[in-house]
Amino acid sequence: MKKKFVLMIAIVLVAATACALLVGCAPKTPADFMEKWSNSSTKAIINDKLTVQITENAAFSKIILDDKGEKYQVSYMVMNGEKIDVYLGYKASADAKMGWEAETLTKEEFEEYFNVEFTDFTNMMKAQYAKVIDELNKVFADNFTKEKGVYVGNKDTDYEGTTIKITAKEMIMTEKIDEEKSEEIKFVIGCDEIVIPDEAKEALAKTEGKK
Repeated sequence: MKKKFVLMIAIVLVAATACALLVGCAPKTPADFMEKWSNSSTKAIINDKLTVQITENAAFSKIILDDKGEKYQVSYMVMNGEKIDVYLGYKASADAKMGWEAETLTKEEFEEYFNVEFTDFTNMMKAQYAKVIDELNKVFADNFTKEKGVYVGNKDTDYEGTTIKITAKEMIMTEKIDEEKSEEIKFVIGCDEIVIPDEAKEALAKTEGKK
């Protein structure tokens, strides 16, 4: 049972790592932005299939499972003293009712699964993204050129077809897949308040009642 909840936490902790390695007053480089982003107490990652929002003590993710956006899975994670409450919601179709499951992981279980100190989401994200920032610093200068305010991957490099646009609060990375298709991921400093639905809380209460 716990494996399902562990997977959803992992998605939040490392959701953007692979995407960042494809490419982190306003930051001057992706690494500068990623450092500010990971240090921020509220942040988000957004693309067409995945949304992640993170505050110091709570996190939310939504994964789209079909082309129309009618089938999706959501998760909420909340720090609760020496444990973390995890809520999973699944919607099978536009007309289907959201189904909920919930579980609690202890501090010891969390640290064993993720090999990271159980503190708060901000500090845990710093630990996860330190390597990403270091890698961005290594590859950026030799692989990107700034053109009209946008960083463009140099020709004949692994980053050809990738563009990075940075503002004070957002970094948007776009990768060209083919002549007609591209993929975009957005890193945002700041996010909405994370509110746990009542139905999710009821699912956790039922789980706790069975123990």
